[in-house]
Amino acid sequence: MGQIGWCPYAYPIASNPASAWTSAVTVATGVVVTIPMHVTGQMMLRSVTIRELSTTLARSWSWALYVQDLNNGNSGENSLRRVATSNAADTWTATVASTRTSAAASAPVYLSPGIYWLAIRSDQGTQNISVGTVAANTIAQDMAQTKSTTLSDPLDFVAATWTKTTAGSWGARLNGDVFGQTAAF
Repeated sequence: MGQIGWCPYAYPIASNPASAWTSAVTVATGVVVTIPMHVTGQMMLRSVTIRELSTTLARSWSWALYVQDLNNGNSGENSLRRVATSNAADTWTATVASTRTSAAASAPVYLSPGIYWLAIRSDQGTQNISVGTVAANTIAQDMAQTKSTTLSDPLDFVAATWTKTTAGSWGARLNGDVFGQTAAF
């Protein structure tokens, strides 16, 4: 472990934490959305937080974090390695839009600096989740992708049926420990 400092939190690439996440991407039951997260320094991952916009009925979600180890043109690089996962599904009955936090299994989990892919899965059975976003980015470029799948290890990020989305800034955050604490900053 180098001496380059410790990250208290990390957001998706091109995200603005001050954004009003009033738009949403609906993640249907059994569907996974993957979002690239930028970890700028070493991190001790404690939990993941999302902005969830549902206002009624039972909801449930889980997550996993993946990393692409290589990028040298080999077809095997389409399957990313899982480095962390939620301790259990976060389940609640929505009454208002809310900020939801789900603990990491075996927390804290060490992350080195780099780009990780946060995979969020809707687990309720009949009710979708609505992950908060800013409206589509102005140059309409891909920002995330969705697919009906599980949070397997590894997870193929290229196989058929992934659908790209141009939703802008995502309401998601990786929460880390700093200052020798044993709780997320």
